[in-house]
Amino acid sequence: MNKIIKISIITLFVIISTNAFSQNTYDFPIDETTGKIHYKEVVTVEGIKNDLYIRAQKWLHVFFRNASSAIRKLDQENGIIEGRRVFKTVVKDKKGKEKPSGNIKYTFRIEVKDGRYRVRLFDFVQATTGSKPLEIWFEDTDEEAIKIHAQIFQQVKEDVEKLIASLKKGMRPKVIEVDEW
Repeated sequence: MNKIIKISIITLFVIISTNAFSQNTYDFPIDETTGKIHYKEVVTVEGIKNDLYIRAQKWLHVFFRNASSAIRKLDQENGIIEGRRVFKTVVKDKKGKEKPSGNIKYTFRIEVKDGRYRVRLFDFVQATTGSKPLEIWFEDTDEEAIKIHAQIFQQVKEDVEKLIASLKKGMRPKVIEVDEW
């Protein structure tokens, strides 16, 4: 009987300590090595490396108002395009009124090979606070801060989904219509 009580107490302690020290990652994909937010997707698409690289460059000029300011690296030989995405966020106050909450920045990297490309999104930071990584917000315990950060994290997810969807559309092969009259 004494042994059962000890095992129960130890089990209870493990459950409580696990919950107390676990981080809320807000359902972001987390890189196991760095512990940072890291989106990664490989997409199979028709085309050779050079064609895919050109499509990716064209997509940049459609998606970004000023693509040259977003681009950090263009390496056609190795099929790599890297840049920074910056977008504004807003939060609703207690009365429901929206107010600006700063800018979020993240790095995007597109790598192309024959028949596929990989997109990676990483290094998410709040640009308005000296580029602090967003992951520090996972450890918040203040109820108000958690609510505010949840709103910002939702906007991050929406922006990432918008970028990836746009890239997928831009990377599709152009359909050549034959005029059969």
